[in-house]
Formats: sequence, structure tokens, C-alpha cells
Amino acid sequence: MSEIAIADLDPRWRKQVGKLQSAVENGDSDFAIALAERVLGEFPQDGEAEALLKDASVALSLMVGNWEEQGDYRQKLSNQSEAESLEQDRRHSSPEQSLREDATRLEAELLENPSDLRRYRDLAKTWSELGEPQAALECIEKARQQSSLENDISLSELVSELEGEVLKQRLKTVETEAILSSGENVSETVEVARRALQAHERKRLGMLVNQYPLDGSYRIALGEMLLSEGDADNAAQQFQKAVDSPKHRTGALMGLGRAFKLRDRHDLALKQFDKALSENAEMTVERKAAMYEKADTAFLLGRNEDAREAFAAIFEVDVAYRDVSERLDALSQD
Repeated sequence: MSEIAIADLDPRWRKQVGKLQSAVENGDSDFAIALAERVLGEFPQDGEAEALLKDASVALSLMVGNWEEQGDYRQKLSNQSEAESLEQDRRHSSPEQSLREDATRLEAELLENPSDLRRYRDLAKTWSELGEPQAALECIEKARQQSSLENDISLSELVSELEGEVLKQRLKTVETEAILSSGENVSETVEVARRALQAHERKRLGMLVNQYPLDGSYRIALGEMLLSEGDADNAAQQFQKAVDSPKHRTGALMGLGRAFKLRDRHDLALKQFDKALSENAEMTVERKAAMYEKADTAFLLGRNEDAREAFAAIFEVDVAYRDVSERLDALSQD
């Protein structure tokens, strides 16, 4: 048993989860079980804490059985052999069969306790893994009808994600129909479905940016989407706001450079690519991409020698990278 006392732990769940992960990795089952009980007791309806805790608890699943159930974990530990037997039976079932069995079980449990958020989440995840996002969405909508869950942010995010999956499924269906059919109406239907998915994804990313303004990954994703739509100015705004995030600085600089490049602001674009290159001296995939953009932008500015030098730097480590070989040959003929 670990010498760390439960009372001495940081009260916030993020650090609790980190300690739980360490306990699992170190095989300290007693401490991990006690910590799981504490986190669940303090944060019973925190969706994000619940998801992280569940991820950290996977390694304990055979020991403690179903960690979501209320009760004494040590009592469940005595049923380890039964849990292992059930798990072995599951492994002999097909993945789809196991998932459908899970769905049936969760639906039965929700009939007994219709306000259990964890089971709604698990059921929605199960339907999603079965490739039935509409059923997952309906499940979450039922959860949101609970008075205590109406304003649950994590549920709103999940609903948005599932709506996107429904739209992707719809696009895939109409694309398949288009292959089997012909005619202008079919093509229009595909385009309508594609635009609907694109609009939803833009809205979803906008929601995430507003909800987590300091998370550079969402701003970069939104910026890339806006850039793909030709909206360089709004894309540049997102990249500029993500530049201060150390973890996402290189990606933000690359996006900002491409946004300036789309607006024919090649001098400004070149500066961003140089900044991106200064972030990493090793010839990684990201550095090759930045070097390529620098070379192409230098070429557009008529700086052929700078372009040749940048292309050559890539060619020296990766002769098959994009069209570097052809670009070098063309510059050599000038």
C-alpha cells in the first residue's frame, strides 16, 4: 500500500487522475481503488473528470469489476475470478455482438435509474462504436432532459460531435447513391450534404473555440477549415491567437504563413515560415513542410536562389518529398 495519505492529495480531480494513473502503473491497487472511490464521490457528474478517470481505470477493470457501480471496491475485488471469466467469454464474442450486449445491459440499467449520466454516456458511446450515431444522439438527448443536466457543457459538446457523425453518415450514403445513379439531382444532393457537414463542423469548432479560448488546437483546426474555404482573413485571426501557445506555436505560424500567402502577402508569409523553422532545428515532418512553404514562397517572390537552397535542404534528407526533385530541376535550368 502506498504511504501517500488520501487526505494529503490535491483536491482537484486532474491531479487525482494523475495520481490514479501512477498508482495503476506501479501496481498499487489498494491506493488506486481508494482514490477511485474518492474521485467518484467528489465529482459524480463532472463529465470530463469522469472520462479521464475511466481512461485511467481501464487497467483496474478486471480487478474491481464495474467501477461505476456504487459500493465497496474491495468487496468487488473478491469477485475477480468471476470478472476474469466474464471477460474471457466476451473475448470469444464478436466485437459487434459484445457491443450490442453492452447496449442491452445499459438500457436495462437506465430503466431502473433514468438519471444516471454515466450510463447515458456509456450507452451513447456504445451506439457510436456500432456505427449508429443517430441512436447515440437520441440517447444523449434523453440525458439532457434531466433537469440537472440541461446546462451540462460536456453533453453539449458530445451532441455536437454526434450530429457531425450523423451528417458524415448521410454524406457517405448519398455519395454511394451517386455512384449507383446518375443525373444532376444526385450531384446536387451530394453537394448539399457536403455543405451541411462543412457548416456544422465550422459551427462546432467555433463553439469549442468560445468554450476553450486558450486551447490552440481548436483555433488551428478552425483556422485550417476557414483557410480551406478561402477565408484567409478570419483564418489568420485564429492562427494569430494560437501563436502564443507553446505547444501549438509551429502549427499556428504555418497556418498564418499560408493565410498571408493566400492573400498574396508573400513577404509576411515568408517571415512566418522562417519563424516556424526556428522552432525546430531537426528535419522533422513539420520542418520539411515549413521549408517547402518557404521555398515556394521565395519562388513566388522571384528569389530563385533562396528557393533553390530551401528545396535542396529537403532533397538532401528526403528525395521523394512532394515535387521537390522536379522543382529543383526546374530551378537548375534557369
